[in-house]
Amino acid sequence: MAVVVVIVGLVFYYLNSQGILKYKQGQIQGQRQGYSRGQNDLQNAQGVAAQKAAEKAAEKANPFKVDPYASVKDALNPFK
Repeated sequence: MAVVVVIVGLVFYYLNSQGILKYKQGQIQGQRQGYSRGQNDLQNAQGVAAQKAAEKAAEKANPFKVDPYASVKDALNPFK
């Protein structure tokens, strides 16, 4: 049992001294950062798409861009 622990320790030491373990840790960290960056990009794209859809729906609801209160404003304006 003790021999196995010593061998595992030596293998770990060797891999760490060669930079193999640090490379793997950096690779995992980079993958995590890339995944979170991709999530943020996707959320931003969905937000932009939702905003465009809302603007398009509002435009469709009022296609002539008529202000329904224009005649009321003119009638109630005492300075005109």
